[in-house]
Amino acid sequence: MLGIAAVAVPMGFLFGSGCADQPTVVELFTSEGCSSSPAADVLLNELAGRPDVLALSFHVDCWDDLGWADPFATAWATRRHRDYNDALGRSSVYTPQMVIDGSAEVFGGNARLVGQAVAAARAARGQARRNPLGIGLRERSGGLDITVPAGHRRRETRILAVRYDLRRGVLVKAGENRGRRLSHSHVVREMIDLGAWTGDACRLRALPAPAGQGIAVLVQELDGAGRPAAILGAARQERGLLGVSADPREAVARMVRTIRANRDGGATPL
Repeated sequence: MLGIAAVAVPMGFLFGSGCADQPTVVELFTSEGCSSSPAADVLLNELAGRPDVLALSFHVDCWDDLGWADPFATAWATRRHRDYNDALGRSSVYTPQMVIDGSAEVFGGNARLVGQAVAAARAARGQARRNPLGIGLRERSGGLDITVPAGHRRRETRILAVRYDLRRGVLVKAGENRGRRLSHSHVVREMIDLGAWTGDACRLRALPAPAGQGIAVLVQELDGAGRPAAILGAARQERGLLGVSADPREAVARMVRTIRANRDGGATPL
């Protein structure tokens, strides 16, 4: 608890690995009972390794009656999925679907479409000349200090804490994906509303990520009907199974060290 059809294109070309002050948030709505979802899971696995993207996988239960009940699916993830589609003007939901920064949706199984959507979200942020909302996360005294700076908001805005598993794997034994071993990244297990953001600077506190999990903090607007809308800011803390905490820049540095060590024949550093 926190307390309070795939296209064969080079993935590195589509998703640059440059660091960004504010990551682009990509929410995948997926189901192990959907035959089209594994391709999107692969794409999200790639995105989850990028420091400039915050990738989150929400498993929905709307296809559980097709022969396989997704063990990670929740009713509240399904509700968030439906709320997004209503807010974006879609008449129905589908999987796999990716929602980008809370403001646009795209078929999640097509690498080119996803890459274009992420690039468009970054371009739109730049054209709006909106300063990134630099959320601070700092582990201290057994807890996680969250700082949200002052900024501009247009409507009701909430601060959300999201707990997710870094990696999960499942052998599907029935349904459309029977016999397939699926690998998932950043599987969301819990979402907590920490309260309203008024535009003033504020401080909050939560439990840090345990080993094998991550904690993300989102500052997200709601539309007039109370449905999720634009994400104004995002940050994360992740802790690998060895208990090592890593922010995005630290992850990139470790990757570079690993590549150099392998090239030189040395030991792989932690």
